[in-house]
Order: sequence, then structure tokens, then C-alpha cells
Amino acid sequence: MVIFISLRAYGQDTNKIDNTGNVGIGVTNPSYPLHISRDGGTSAPFATLYVNSTINHGGIVINSPSNKQSHLRFSEDGTLRWQFRVPNQESPDFRLYSWGSNSDIMTWQYNTGNVGIGVSDPDSKLVVDGKIRSEEVKVEIINAPDFVFDSDYKLRTLEEIKEFITENKHLPEIPPAIEMEDNGIELGEMNMRLLKKIEELTLYQIELLGKLKQLESKMRRFETK
Repeated sequence: MVIFISLRAYGQDTNKIDNTGNVGIGVTNPSYPLHISRDGGTSAPFATLYVNSTINHGGIVINSPSNKQSHLRFSEDGTLRWQFRVPNQESPDFRLYSWGSNSDIMTWQYNTGNVGIGVSDPDSKLVVDGKIRSEEVKVEIINAPDFVFDSDYKLRTLEEIKEFITENKHLPEIPPAIEMEDNGIELGEMNMRLLKKIEELTLYQIELLGKLKQLESKMRRFETK
């Protein structure tokens, strides 16, 4: 037994459930389990599920596998705003795409797990093209520079530091400004380098304090004589 269920308006079929179980809303010959269209389904179907506010702009669209795409599209007032692209044969990555800026808002790479915000091809676990605001950022540290206080640590003399700065125009172990501007900095590594310089500076101050005390002692003996 073949059963068709149709709803008719003004002598024409508008909705239909065919003998395969496909449901058509606004479609007389549904091609998918749920096929919804505003154009009566006369044009080539775009989706297994198609809900649209106008013919050209879908409120929600899940494209067919034959099109090698899987998208969720969202529109506002009939104007397409952004699209969520899920993995498919052409691209295995999750992408949130903006039609307004014609660019990816967020990308999650399927193979690497890398996440990009404003970046289409992130090369690290998290890449952000723009400013980041946070209450706190914790950076894992491997080699803290407390070895500076070891007795066998060779501290450069201030004369050596002066010669290095005169020749290179930057501190030892600190990259020059042009390199930092071109390549950026590793936050954890740079913090440790700066901490090392602070610790070395503390040693210089301790050394100068010892020399100052020796000088004060000599002055007292001189005044006594």
C-alpha cells in the first residue's frame, strides 16, 4: 500500500509526507527526511534541513553531503550575518564565519586542536588577533634563574656591561628592539630573563654596598687620626 499525505491550498499541494517518510513543508516532492522551502522546492535543494526568511538568505541551513559542506547559517532581518562551518570533506575544521567582515571569527583545527580567534590558520594552541583582557594569566615556568645567587655564578662586571651596551645598544641576553617588534616575545621566557637581570642588579647593589661600607670605615679611621 502506498500512502501520500498532502495539504492543499487554493487547489495546489503545499505540504506533503510521501511513501518514504520524507516530510515536505512548502515542497511537494521532498528529497530529505525534512525538506522546508519557500520556493516550493522547484529549484535544486540546498539542504536536508532548510529554513529561510527569503529565497537567498537562510535563517538556518545544513547543507547536503553531496555539496561537501556542512554549515549552520544565521541571518538577521533577512540579511546573512554569520555562519558556523562544521567539519566536512573540504575542511575538517570548525569555523565561525562572519559575512559582515568576510573573515573567520573563530577557528578550531581538527587535527591539531589549535584555536584561533580572528585567525584562520592558528599555529599554536591559542592564537588571538587582537587584545586580550583577563583578571589573571598563569604562565608555567620551567627554569627560574635563582642560579644567579649560586657561589660559582660568574657575574659580569659593570665595565663589561658598559662595553656590551656601547657596542650593541641593548642589555646582554635581552633581544634588540627591532627583533622584539618583528617577532614578538615569549612571555614566560622574557619574564625569566628580566627576573635574572633584576637578580644580577641586586648582586651589583650588594657589591656596591660592601664597597661603600669599606669606604665609610676608612673615612672613620682617617677622621680618628
